[in-house]
Amino acid sequence: EYIDDSELVEITPKSIRIRKIVSAEFLLFKDPTEVGSFLDII
Repeated sequence: EYIDDSELVEITPKSIRIRKIVSAEFLLFKDPTEVGSFLDII
C-alpha cells in the first residue's frame, strides 16, 4: 500500500522518524547520494 510522504510529515514526530527510515532504505536502491541529502534535510 502506497502512503503519501507529504501526509506523514504533518502527523507526528514518530511518523517523521518512520518516514525518514523507510525513505532512506528505499532510496538506497535508487541513488545513494539522494539518501545523504534527504537525511541532511530531515
